[in-house]
Amino acid sequence: MNAEYKEFLEVIGALSRLVVLSIIVERALAVLFELRIVDVILKKSGPERKDHGKVVLVSRVAPWFSGTVKGLFTLVVCGLITFYFRVDIMKDLFLRPQPDWFGMLITAFVLAGGSAGAIAIFQGYLNWGKEGRDALIEAKKSR
Repeated sequence: MNAEYKEFLEVIGALSRLVVLSIIVERALAVLFELRIVDVILKKSGPERKDHGKVVLVSRVAPWFSGTVKGLFTLVVCGLITFYFRVDIMKDLFLRPQPDWFGMLITAFVLAGGSAGAIAIFQGYLNWGKEGRDALIEAKKSR
């Protein structure tokens, strides 16, 4: 097998694992973040009576607080995963022999960005994004 092809397959495998791992982490944390009690705690909301006897939760903290806490918690969880399992996407992309702390930190940030970010990296590397598909369609039309 050609050495370049083997390296290409290794990189594709690493990016695929990153996408799958980001989907798993994203869905696992979504279960936690979508719990009503977590929403109430993060927003420090309380019931407030409105017109027609309808009870509405009203946030009593700054709107950015909930997103910041969720983002930092997600980054910590992703950091724990990448450092515990020694997941280093930079090692796989540049075919280095050992994972290092900087590569694992970058991997944690990519994972914390969610599956959309990981898929964007995957599509960008393979040129499988919308622009690539549009260019392929235009090339077929011109033929």
